[in-house]
Amino acid sequence: MTSVLNLISRSAYLVAAVFFYSEVQSATVQFVADGEAMTDRKIRLTWEHIGFVGDYLELSDGEYKVSIAGPREYAFEVSFTVNGQEVKISSTAVIPPCSRPNFEVSWPSPDSRSENNSEVAMIRLADPLFGNPTKEYGCPSAMMLGCTKRKIVLTATSKPKGGEIWIDGEKMPLLTDATLSVPYCEYEDEKTILVRMNGMINCQKSVSLSPDSQVSVSCSLAKPGLTP
Repeated sequence: MTSVLNLISRSAYLVAAVFFYSEVQSATVQFVADGEAMTDRKIRLTWEHIGFVGDYLELSDGEYKVSIAGPREYAFEVSFTVNGQEVKISSTAVIPPCSRPNFEVSWPSPDSRSENNSEVAMIRLADPLFGNPTKEYGCPSAMMLGCTKRKIVLTATSKPKGGEIWIDGEKMPLLTDATLSVPYCEYEDEKTILVRMNGMINCQKSVSLSPDSQVSVSCSLAKPGLTP
């Protein structure tokens, strides 16, 4: 009987261990500029504005490619993998602006590290070095889709209050808690709302859109290492 109970106990332990280690983990990642050229630059993930250089970003385990808006309208891409608190950079790319003269560009590879006793994995960005102009031009300008402008009423709240509200990379004139009239195009099924506050982890929420709808987002903003 005792052996049976021990077997059941060990089986329960193994199941619990598998469940624990299979949980999706996440890391707080911060892009940090080593110079002035990359300070406070916009960061996009799959065209969505997720914050700025210097912000705290909560990212689940997986592969990512972010685009950072740099000087002279260049974009600087960083591909990396998040695995628990470990962040490993896999590749980088320099993207010239569309319909603009190119330059010779040198950009040292970013450095990823976790500081001792820190809950934040940092990716340090060096300043790009621009040389002589070249005879090449960037990509042709993309055609913008026309749209019929519609409106939604958005209520954004946060704890604590006073967070910046960003929509489509544009800063809204009010801080949380606030109710705004937000334009959108008829082909948009959803819109991502970014709420940010200095020293807190950024909060992103997606809302479904329909003509003349009223939607709301609520964020609990927390410092790195603390549960909101």
